[in-house]
Amino acid sequence: MIAERNFRQSGFRERVTEAILEMLADLPETQRNIFVWNHYRGYQPGQIAEILRCSPSEVEATLDGVNSILYRRTLRLLKEDPQLDAGTDLSCDVTPPEAGLSPSLDAAPLSIGVRAT
Repeated sequence: MIAERNFRQSGFRERVTEAILEMLADLPETQRNIFVWNHYRGYQPGQIAEILRCSPSEVEATLDGVNSILYRRTLRLLKEDPQLDAGTDLSCDVTPPEAGLSPSLDAAPLSIGVRAT
């Protein structure tokens, strides 16, 4: 039983990793850098804002948007998982429309850019 669960988790982890890589490939370079610097390098939004010469709130808004896209893609993978328990609740408290975000990366690109010096 435990081996079966670990296998299912491993397979799901691989699909989530693929979703992250696909999402990152679709993002403009600045947005991709913000996500990577924050999640994989440990930079705080203020540090990233300093590097990009923008406000920390712009960095935070970009991170919120990218995280929302990633959350929706992961949720979709969960819903498509044939081994998901029927009783599992996949709802969340904050949905993208409530956050003012569209469901597609292409539909509403995030609006952070690098300011000229």
